[in-house]
Amino acid sequence: NNSNSNNPMDVSDSSVCSPPRPEEKVDTEETESRAIDETTTAISSNSISSSSNSSSKSAAQRGEIYIVGAGPGDPELLTMKAYRLLTEADLVVADRLVPEEIRRLARGQLYVAKKAAGMADEAQRELEEKVLQGAAAGKTVVRLKGGDPFVFGRTAEELEAYAKHGHTVELVPGVTSCTAAPIAARIPLTMRGVADQFVVATALGQKRSLPTLPPFSPTRTYVFLMGVGRLRVLCNDLIQTMDFPSDLPAAVVHRASLPGQRTVTGTLADIADVAEKAQLQPPATIILGHVVSHGSEEQAKKMPSSQSAHPTLLDALSEI
Repeated sequence: NNSNSNNPMDVSDSSVCSPPRPEEKVDTEETESRAIDETTTAISSNSISSSSNSSSKSAAQRGEIYIVGAGPGDPELLTMKAYRLLTEADLVVADRLVPEEIRRLARGQLYVAKKAAGMADEAQRELEEKVLQGAAAGKTVVRLKGGDPFVFGRTAEELEAYAKHGHTVELVPGVTSCTAAPIAARIPLTMRGVADQFVVATALGQKRSLPTLPPFSPTRTYVFLMGVGRLRVLCNDLIQTMDFPSDLPAAVVHRASLPGQRTVTGTLADIADVAEKAQLQPPATIILGHVVSHGSEEQAKKMPSSQSAHPTLLDALSEI
């Protein structure tokens, strides 16, 4: 009578009504925890994606900045890349000394700096502000500089200013006047048996200081940029403090490669008088050294300018 065989709730059925085992409860908690983690991860991923898209959108709205070398003046001495950027830019910000022949190639908005003597720092800030304003508006901006941007062009300073606003700038080299002006005047910078080296210097340093040069060498050619306005001071300093010979041949090339190019020659002692009598104004390049005596000034005067020799080249480029 005490037998369980007739009890409807035998041992085999006891598992049906028994409470969940502890390990099953733990599994449920782990499943719920994983679900919460996955949801949190998804939300976090969406937030990151949203932030990334916002940054990409902001970067896409930011304009591009190019610093481009305009060469010595003749439009045909522009690089192909410089020409293309000039014609494609929304805004071109140019130095005052960049010739009109090149500035008029710009098809977008053109801004020319009012960079007068003694106001270089103010003009520099003005140019930088114009470039940054254009880039902030989403424009493609070309900052156009005479010659090569990294040859006495204050480009390193501009790069720092643009970097502070998050801009990465592309640089486009140009033909520098320190080599273009001598060749335009047919004055060799080096010549076997006459000159085996040349030095390029600014005639106007910070706070109107004079350059620091190596000792005079008769086999060296000296090229000075941005110095015609203080040519007399430069020549006197070279003779009196640096022992340059007063009879050293000298030349000044005005508007190299452009219509109206003029070259005057003399010696270190009298070139300032010669240039003043000829009323030479910037842009001009000063060349000192015995190579000046071997230049073919008269032949240079007879050479046609590249503009007159190839009047249709720029027209052809504009159709590319």
